[in-house]
Order: sequence, then structure tokens, then C-alpha cells
Amino acid sequence: MFDTLKLPPSDIPSERALLGAIFNEPRRLFDVRAYLDEGNVFYDLELADIYKTMLWVVDAGQTLRPLTVIQRLNMQKKEGIFAKHNLLDLSNEGTGCDVDYTAIHLRELFIKRLAISEASQLIRISFENQPLDHVVAQSQQLTELVTGQVNVGRDRSLDSITSGAFAHIVDASNAPTGLVGVTTGSGRINRLTGGWQKSDLVYMAGRPGSGKSAVALCHADAAASDKTGVGIISLEMSAEDNVMRLISGRCRVPYSELRRGKHADGTPFTPEEWRAIEKARDEINSLPLHFYTKHSYDIADLTYTALDWQQRYGIGLLIVDYVQLLEDRTVKGNDQQRVSAVSRKLKQLNFRTEMPILALAQLSRAVETRKNKRPIMTDLRETGQLEQDGGIIIGLYRDDYYKLQRAKNQRADATLVMPDFDNTIEYDLLKNRNGEVRMAKLWCDIATNRIADDAPGLLPYNGISAPTPSRALAPVQAEDESDVPF
Repeated sequence: MFDTLKLPPSDIPSERALLGAIFNEPRRLFDVRAYLDEGNVFYDLELADIYKTMLWVVDAGQTLRPLTVIQRLNMQKKEGIFAKHNLLDLSNEGTGCDVDYTAIHLRELFIKRLAISEASQLIRISFENQPLDHVVAQSQQLTELVTGQVNVGRDRSLDSITSGAFAHIVDASNAPTGLVGVTTGSGRINRLTGGWQKSDLVYMAGRPGSGKSAVALCHADAAASDKTGVGIISLEMSAEDNVMRLISGRCRVPYSELRRGKHADGTPFTPEEWRAIEKARDEINSLPLHFYTKHSYDIADLTYTALDWQQRYGIGLLIVDYVQLLEDRTVKGNDQQRVSAVSRKLKQLNFRTEMPILALAQLSRAVETRKNKRPIMTDLRETGQLEQDGGIIIGLYRDDYYKLQRAKNQRADATLVMPDFDNTIEYDLLKNRNGEVRMAKLWCDIATNRIADDAPGLLPYNGISAPTPSRALAPVQAEDESDVPF
């Protein structure tokens, strides 16, 4: 245990020098006000009072000088403060003070004192007969409190904001395909979104069997192949299962057969297939992919993992499969409240990291009660906050899945007549904050975990095809339209 008799980290001479420097150059107050947290960073309470009085003088529109501060302190009956701290002496001590450096230095000391104080509370409850979950939650709150105090800075100037906006326009105009974000792997989706943008929290929603996990891994593969680090948080499948799906997409051997180690009819893989599998393994092994292997589903643990990945590996895309499985220890309400809290924290993580997050979501069972089973926005509303937080919301629909279900329901005996599959998947952009609300139809092969703008046919499949004419894009269908075939 730390020495409780040791004085907390502080630097009173620097506190005095900073106040003196602000008296000497009052405009510098606005440069460091955010760092000083309305005076809370000062260890000496009387110096904190002087600073708060300086703020009052400035906010009241008065001229900031020692005399106006003394007058305000007199009105508050705090004459003892300037008797102890001669304000003219402060001005002299501020000569040569580096205002920015000193403000940051004092904030760092404040954060350390805060950490010591909160850690003391954590130690106390650890000795008490408290449930482990309560101790862990307090520990996480301590980390959030301390790290939250670090990310403080000045407001950006309008000039820097407009420069950033103009730079984005220039980058987009210079990009031959309009891709300015992380590639989705599909020319059509890239045209609709410009790629996954750093400001995007993307919800990709569908019913079980729609292919959510498969297409998410395709997007991960495409981004990583384009040298973007990708973090994958899969709460449904192990990291090994995810990698087998990625291998399947590259070697063309169905995922189910890779799991069994042989073909569906029991025949072994050929030497050519083994070479393709090993080649795919080596290719995947070289990609900047990172998998979540912890056993916690709590949003706080996943947040720390994502922040760690960004700091250590520089990941530029985070994929979460899927959001309704996430938990939040701090929420004791119903499922809707829990999912809403998780969604808000995913959006906060998106703001904090400035990287796109592709979060999968499961649509409500209401889809199954309609003749037209294509997703609509109301299918997502009962899950809480997702509709509000998502910058892009994509509804996935595979007609092949429903063809198979109808065939199973209609068979008169044990014989199943397989329908003709068209191997397509629809991306219905139900919400696109920065673009069009449209639908893109892609070729897909769920068995081998592949998507492409067009069917590869009999030609070798060499990745995502180039964009095709806009005839492939169609408006999102309304709920009352008939469930027509493609």
C-alpha cells in the first residue's frame, strides 16, 4: 500500500507563476481555461479562489488586473487571501512563465491527485465485504474518470475546422473512385458511402440467417488487405472459427467442410485443395487483424480493448458481432435500456477514437410476420437507441434464405426439393446521414464467405469486382410492396 503520509503531487510555485503570467497577459486566460477546469486543478485552495475570482472578473466584462480581483475578494469577505498572496508579487513571479506548459503541468498533477483519491476508495471497498462485480465496476469507473480528465484541450478554431472540411473535399475530388474512408471491399457500397468514414457508427442489421457475420468478415478482409488494421470483437464465434471463415473465402472450400476436415460426402480434400487452404492461411496470417479473445461481454471491457488496439496497433476499423449480446454492468434495467446504454457508449467510443465502427445487430421478429421480409427501420426501433446513434443503418436481406425456408415448409414428405438460388444479398441503406438512402444488390456465397459486386461466374475469383453501372442500385422498397423475386 502507498504511503498515506506522503504529500499529494503538487507545485504551488508554478500555480503562483501561472496566475501572475495571466495577470501580465490577460488574453492567455482563454488559451488555458479548459486545462484549469474552473480552478479545480489548483492544489492551494486560496490560489484556486484567486483564479475563480479572475474568471468572474473576465466573465463580468471587467478588465482583469490585480485591483479588480482584490475588490471582488473584498466583496466576498476574503481579504485574508490577498493578505497572504500579494497579487503584485504574483505578477512579478509570472515573468517568463510558459503559460501553456505550466497549465498542462498543473493539470497532470491534478489528475494524479484524483487517481490517488479514487484509488484510496477502491482499496477501501476491496477490503470490505463487497461483491467482486462491484469492485470491478468501481475499478472501471476509476479508469474512465482518470482517462476522461486527460482528453481535455482547447476548442478548435473555425479556421482549423474549415481547413479540415476543405481538405476532405480535396481528398474526395482526387480519389478516382470517391473512396475517402476505409474500403468496404465493394465498389457499389463504396460509391454509396465513400467507404467507412471515421465519424461513422454503422449498424448492419438482419435476421438470423441473413449473413451478417459472413459479410462483416468480408469487409474486415477487404480493409485489412488494404493495409487498414481491423479489430474484430465476435461474441458468437471463436477467433478460430472466424479465421476458418476467412480461409474459406480465399480457398473456395466451404466453411462447413473446413470444420469437418473433409467434403460433405466424406471424401478427403485433394492435394490442390490442401495447397489452397495453406496458401489462404498464410495470406490471412499476414493481415493486420486482431481478435477479441476475452470472456467478458461488458461494453467497458470491449472499450478498453479497442483503445488498447488503437494505441498498440493503430487499428482503423472496429467490428462488433453483435450488439445485442453486449452487456453493461452499470445498467440494471430491461434489455432495451441495456442496449440503449451500449449503443451510446459505442458512439462515444467512435467519437473518442475517430475510427469507424461496424456493429452488427439483430432485427426484431416482426420481420417474419410480414409477407415482404425486407428490413424496414421500425424493425430496429424496439432495440432502443440504435436508430438514433447510427450514422449509417444497413438492413441485410437474402431471398435465398427464405426460398429454402419455404421449400422446407412445403415438402410433403422427407424429400426436400432444393430451390434455384440466385446467390444475392441486398444492402438496404435505411439511414445514411451523409449520403443517399438506396439499395445495393451484391453477389454472395455464404458457404464460402464471399461477396462481390458481380458473380464471378466460371472465371477465377480475384477479390471484389470493379463498380458496375448504376442500374445495380435501386431505391429501398416500401413495406407494403409485394415480395417479388429479383
